[in-house]
Amino acid sequence: MTNSDQKHIRPSAAILIVSIGNAANYNCKTVADQIREDVAQTMPFCRTYQVFADRSAGQKTDARLTDSVCTSLKQALERIRSDRVRSFIVQPTYLVYGREYRNLADELRQYEKAFEQVVLAEPLLAKDADFEAVGKILLKQTADYNTPDTAVCFIGHGKEAGGPNSYIKMRKTFTQAGCRNYYVGTIKGEPSFHTVTNAFKEAGGYKRVVLYPFMVAAGSHVYRDIAGGQGASWKQLMEQEGYEVVCIPKGLGQISDIRYMFAEHAKAAFCKHLISRC
Repeated sequence: MTNSDQKHIRPSAAILIVSIGNAANYNCKTVADQIREDVAQTMPFCRTYQVFADRSAGQKTDARLTDSVCTSLKQALERIRSDRVRSFIVQPTYLVYGREYRNLADELRQYEKAFEQVVLAEPLLAKDADFEAVGKILLKQTADYNTPDTAVCFIGHGKEAGGPNSYIKMRKTFTQAGCRNYYVGTIKGEPSFHTVTNAFKEAGGYKRVVLYPFMVAAGSHVYRDIAGGQGASWKQLMEQEGYEVVCIPKGLGQISDIRYMFAEHAKAAFCKHLISRC
């Protein structure tokens, strides 16, 4: 952003960060706080607000702002309006243009008349360049495990409408980078556990499987459905298939380069839509 651009910015400029998860969950809260801090550092001229949306509670949200506590997205928006913010960016910490993203867009439309402009920024994986960037980041993160006898599998929620295409595209990104031993699966949906293990068997030669959450934060799904020590977790099922299993209970949001991408998405939306309006 140039100095001439900054002349058009008023102190009322703001960004609302919407994160999936629950503020009571330590990992979700920590990752969301880190993303907020990175956004604030990238755009110090903006006030930051934050909302946690709990998946398990449907549309119920638990919101925490930088200087107060709210119980809903509605209350958060009312606080933003009371702070005399007229135009602002909403940056979701979502992976794809899925169901949650559309639900958020629908909810924000209800408040359009209360502000001059509300701009919903892109999720992490919005463009081809985003897939390529995330692919490079994840390959770097898992370089020590990239051996011929090891399958590295990133596991997403799988509930996102439109998600399957994104998961398949992410796998294709790994393959195009020359890493055919990198896979993407989901807890609910496709590619399923059986789809992934069938692919392992077709490839042949794998002795070890590395399970890495394809989620922004390592919440309950990670410790129950991926790395759980009992029941039908991916770890248990993989071990039953005869593989040595390594679990990395780390959300994507714990990677600084991923957080930087969210901050850049927010900045791009701001520069495109709000510089002359705030």
